[in-house]
This record gives sequence, C-alpha cells and structure tokens, in this order.
Amino acid sequence: ATGPSSAPDEGRLSDPDLREVRALWRTIRTAMPTKPYGQYESIEAWWYDLFALINDDFWPACAPPHAEKKLAFLARQFGKHGADADLRLLLVEPSVMLAQHYPEPGTGIPEAARPSAEIVRSRVLNAQTTVARVQVEMFLRDPKLLQRYYRAFFWSGQCFYKWVAFGLKLKSLKDHFDDEIDGDYWWHARDFIILVHATGRDEILKDAAPSDLHGRFRDWRRWVDENYEYLVPDHQKLIWVVDKNAYLTWEEKSIKLPKLPFPDWKSEIRLPDYRLIEALKAVQTLPDYDE
Repeated sequence: ATGPSSAPDEGRLSDPDLREVRALWRTIRTAMPTKPYGQYESIEAWWYDLFALINDDFWPACAPPHAEKKLAFLARQFGKHGADADLRLLLVEPSVMLAQHYPEPGTGIPEAARPSAEIVRSRVLNAQTTVARVQVEMFLRDPKLLQRYYRAFFWSGQCFYKWVAFGLKLKSLKDHFDDEIDGDYWWHARDFIILVHATGRDEILKDAAPSDLHGRFRDWRRWVDENYEYLVPDHQKLIWVVDKNAYLTWEEKSIKLPKLPFPDWKSEIRLPDYRLIEALKAVQTLPDYDE
C-alpha cells in the first residue's frame, strides 16, 4: 500500500479562490459582534455572537472547487499572527480546526435533516481530514507549533485531558492506527502526535515522515503499555510523566485545564467558559450544499 498524500499547496489557488479565502481570513481576524461588549449579559454571549458571525462566512468561502486548498491556507495561518488570531482560527469551526475526543471521524457530526445530508456529511469529513493533514505536517516540522496548539486544545476542554478519555483514545489508536492506511489516517495521526506530546515523548517524533507514522506509533505504544499504570499528571507542563512511586485514583490522574489558551494571551476581553466550545459545535452552521 502507498502512504497517504501530503497536504495540498494553496499556492496553486486561482486568483478568485485566493481572494475569497484571504477575505475570510480577514473576517476571522477582525470581525466583532454588532453590540458593544458591555451590552451582553455574559462573556459567553459575546463570544457566541462573534463565532456565529464568523461561521456564517466559513463554509461558503471553503466550498468546492478547491475546498482542500482553501482550508489548507487557513490551517497554515496558525502561529503566525498572535494569540487573538490563533484562538479565532481554532474556534471559528471547532469540529474542523480542533482534534476531537470521538474515537473515529464523523462520530460527532450532526445528521442534517434534508436529502443532501450525506453530501453535507462528506464535506465536513473532508474538511476535518484536510486540516488534520496540514496540522500533522506543521507539528512535525515545527514542534513549537505543536506545543502551542496542544495548550489551546487542552484549554478548550476537549476530553483528552481526562484520564479516562486518554485510555479510550489510546484504545482507538490501537484498533485503527497500528498498520492500516486508509481514509482516516490523518485523523488518527494527529491524535497520535497529541498523545505523544501529552506523555512527554516528543523525541519519538524526531525526523518522522508525516505519511509514515505507524512505526513510531508502535514504538510509543510499547512504551505506554509498559508505563501506563505509572503515568501521573504534571499540571505545570500539562503532560503525564512516569512516577512509579505515585498511587493516584483515575480522577487524580486527569490534567488540570490551563487558564489561558496561549502564554502570550493579552486580550482585554475575558475568555469564555471552555464548555462554550461544545455548545458552539452543536449550533454552528453546517455547509449548505443542496444539489
């Protein structure tokens, strides 16, 4: 079997497509809710309006043709424009830009109640795969980007920080990522990279080829199997470390969420409760693609 292909090069976008995705990126970076901050009953309501506004433009701008190249352009902006831009990018469509706690792709995509539901579902799955592929390549090329993404990912409240979810995700990787190459490769590859970082074993990823991570996974899996019961949280570093003298309950093994998504976060606007992220995923607009 041949390995999965690399991420598309947005440099080959046509001028109209490039203008469209650049306009979306400007909207993501600069959009503001219509009402002043002080007129909202809660900070969550302010953030909800902000991301609902941005999300209205997300799927139309990332529609076919060339959807993969436009999504690749957006994903590659992470880490280039500061903390506010990075947070907006990750939360504009969390089900696409953030890794998911579901065991397999598509598990958390709402069913669309119209005849084109399968087309809609396919577009969301393709978007998730494209972004995961770009992120895997970025994180292996620049570990500092992985560390930055990882912190924001944990801040967002995705379930990886819970010890029970760690175990479920590990089982999912054992079931689906040992040696098979299929359409879900990039979804599982990104999960694997996140868990490698979560266990402080980044050296396993050194010089790894993005499209050929199965051998690295098997090396890491053997280490985890040997040390799983001894992993304890380092809340300062937001990772698990080996301590053969510690005896913790499952609840005590979960990592405490960081208060800020990025160390350089300086916005005067207060951050929302991380549970808003799940609410956003439930209400944001799926692509309208009736054909």
